[in-house]
Amino acid sequence: MKLNLKAVEERVAPMGSREAYDREFIFELLLAYGRSQSNITRLRNGSLNVAEDKTHDVAQKNWPAAGISDSGISGFFYAANAGC
Repeated sequence: MKLNLKAVEERVAPMGSREAYDREFIFELLLAYGRSQSNITRLRNGSLNVAEDKTHDVAQKNWPAAGISDSGISGFFYAANAGC
């Protein structure tokens, strides 16, 4: 799903006013940026998570780079100590 800047801002803005952030925050952020719910579920349950410590870290290979996802160029997404 392609999102414009305004749509992303509207989805992310409510997240900035929280008192605290837990591990679920990274998944909510990915959803706000347009990642599919199925991709996030697979990342959360570990089938796409390539981090060494899946309890504290979240990592995914072949993450489409912002702005060039249609070109097939992919990168690497990593969130260390996500919410811990």
